[in-house]
Amino acid sequence: MIKNLPMRLIQVFNILVVLTFSLGCSKYSKELPKDFSFEIIDETESYNSQSGCFTRKAVTDNFTDTTVIYDLSQQDKEDIYKVLIENDILSIPKSFECASDAQFMLPAFTTTLKFQINGIAQEIKFNTSCFPKKEESEAIKFDNIVQYIRKKLLSKRIIQQLPKTEMRFIYTPTKKGLKHTFKTFLLSVNNQNYALVK
Repeated sequence: MIKNLPMRLIQVFNILVVLTFSLGCSKYSKELPKDFSFEIIDETESYNSQSGCFTRKAVTDNFTDTTVIYDLSQQDKEDIYKVLIENDILSIPKSFECASDAQFMLPAFTTTLKFQINGIAQEIKFNTSCFPKKEESEAIKFDNIVQYIRKKLLSKRIIQQLPKTEMRFIYTPTKKGLKHTFKTFLLSVNNQNYALVK
């Protein structure tokens, strides 16, 4: 029995390793979850995959919003879900803190991503008030997800045909990853320009 003890310990260790790996992988299902949904909201646009509502803000001089209904296809949802799990969405924090060497800017803008996966509902907020973030690698993952969703939505003809927003946010950053040095920020509303120069 004493001779067999080391081998049994090795077997137990191997089983624990396999179980740990399996549990880690089971965080996401390979197939699109039946309850999968998301909502993305920023300063000028928002989209809710459950209702199919895409809203663009301030598309007229009177600041009127416009909304269209567009239901993403099953393939679109699968593509977006794949990007979420590739970037390990469940490991991304709900909010981000400024790094100790961060540079700050105002006005600041927030992108919110709400989602549900296999009964897990979460909300992530990213604010542009400072760069870089303390959680820089997770911030890059979040940016990958947001940019992919935006690209997917803006590729749809019904959304392309919408009038453009009257709100303009223009800046001239130097960029390395998500590390920005903001030099000029210009907000244009109803042909009135408001500039912040740093």
